[in-house]
Amino acid sequence: MLGKRKVLCIIPARGDSKNIINKNIKIFMGKPLFEWSVLAAMNSKYIDKILVSSNMEVIKDRIEEIKSELSHCDSEKLEYLQRPDELCGDLSSTEEALIHAVQYGEEELMKAIQYAKDFSGLTPEYIVTLQPTSPIRTDNIVDKALEQIYKEEADSLLSVSKHSPFFFSRKIPNDRETFERGRWKVESTFNYDAKRPMRQQIKNKEWLYHDDGNIYITRREILISPDEKYRLGEKCRLGGYISLFVTDKFQSMQLDDNDDWLLMENVCKLKGGPL
Repeated sequence: MLGKRKVLCIIPARGDSKNIINKNIKIFMGKPLFEWSVLAAMNSKYIDKILVSSNMEVIKDRIEEIKSELSHCDSEKLEYLQRPDELCGDLSSTEEALIHAVQYGEEELMKAIQYAKDFSGLTPEYIVTLQPTSPIRTDNIVDKALEQIYKEEADSLLSVSKHSPFFFSRKIPNDRETFERGRWKVESTFNYDAKRPMRQQIKNKEWLYHDDGNIYITRREILISPDEKYRLGEKCRLGGYISLFVTDKFQSMQLDDNDDWLLMENVCKLKGGPL
């Protein structure tokens, strides 16, 4: 509980990933990858309930093993949530899994949080999303992020990594008017003066922040509100006043392919582990 507000954590861990086969159950630093997110949530002093949303029996079985190793009080915090196969495809969004977890089988969003009421006696105010692909959560950053959204009275929060503004984009139009001198005209747009400034000259407002996928926190109303003006888009976990929680380079690393896996395991060995 954060203040008087209940906190629900959802860990989306579907099967059938493509870039890294069955990545959520692949062993990372001695444990199945998804388990590092479970441990990060269990270590939080604010999270009241943890739901691991998945369609994998092996994850369900491992959750039961973990529960058997915990005290009764801690065991009650953790539960496996069977996710429907239609919400586990390559094009299924994390938001769909979140809404399913929050509504726990109810068909109408405004009846959504019955299960949450059952476990806590109160409706959860904050919904924390911990994606298994960002297992590095050192320095108690889950609780620090919760403290930040509470202190700022924000509606949603995402973890970000800080970058200099030295970016540019390239666009190749597909209309015939841009075909010149035997080739397509390529448009390049710089995010900064082509005469690159020194990093020391960058003003604070010019820094860019990248969504690193480590932590998301959403007030329940943002996720399930019928009024989309509060969200960035339909079924979006971000909306209202959005707080940015800055992580370091180590914490912002994500597992998207096998090269990331090798790199992150080696970094974790040097740093002493993901947590």
